[in-house]
Amino acid sequence: MPPSSSTPFLPSLAAVGDRFLEDGHVRLQEYPDGTIVGIRLGDDNRLRLAFPDTSVDGREMGSWVRAGSVPPRKQFAVRYLRRRFDRNALHTAVADPTAVTVWGIAVHRRHRGYDWDLAPPVVGLDIDHPETTLLPHELDRAFDELGLPTLPTLDTEVHVRALSADGVAPPETRWGDGTALGILYRKKGGGLAVTRAPAYRDAPPEPDPITESAETYAAEIASPEAIASMATALDSGGQSPTVSALTDRVMDRTLRDRYPQITHGETTLAIDALRSAVARRVAEFVGSSSTS
Repeated sequence: MPPSSSTPFLPSLAAVGDRFLEDGHVRLQEYPDGTIVGIRLGDDNRLRLAFPDTSVDGREMGSWVRAGSVPPRKQFAVRYLRRRFDRNALHTAVADPTAVTVWGIAVHRRHRGYDWDLAPPVVGLDIDHPETTLLPHELDRAFDELGLPTLPTLDTEVHVRALSADGVAPPETRWGDGTALGILYRKKGGGLAVTRAPAYRDAPPEPDPITESAETYAAEIASPEAIASMATALDSGGQSPTVSALTDRVMDRTLRDRYPQITHGETTLAIDALRSAVARRVAEFVGSSSTS
């Protein structure tokens, strides 16, 4: 399962305009809000992850760490990858799976939110291997084999001469309401570029920090109504609504939707304390449901 490019860096279309738009075709995909995540397998077959921890503009990579050492604010991505990422598929596809780096986007709010039931926690972006370049449709198949969803495709083949350096106007997002954050231009034979919708070109608004206690905040995000809705969703998806599964569901949605507030420098709420408070509320809900 070879790669389509050697770097997660996503330059603007304007920055690569003349060279990128000289010849060839591109696939247009929705470019979501969130953070780039690098995914590798170690010699022990355990997941290694790295986050630039900036934006999906792909700055300098952070250090590679075991999945269990990823900071709590990114654990929603870890939980998803542990469930979905098919390590056996990677072993089957290449002789040395440790030579492969899979790039994805951990989808969460920076500028805008989504319908979190529609937007996957992690989507595939690119695959890097020292020997091969994948065409877009081959990349789709590779991500499917690995168990990762791909970015929503807007157009499978557009000649670059039909594009200006401003790109195309972003449509409505496929994951809810409102304009997509931007467009990703994936060139056949390798090469990526992006444009952003005008509303999202500047820094996002400064959020308010969270200063409530863990119990108070847990009461807000884990109301009986919210837990009941998530229990129904788990049931519908064939998962048992256990205390652990429901707690994960509440925390993952909160981390993704309220990421700017949770990571604010003046936030006093500890994520581990919040998880414990949420788990207590979920346990009360599950206990009362089983006796009613």
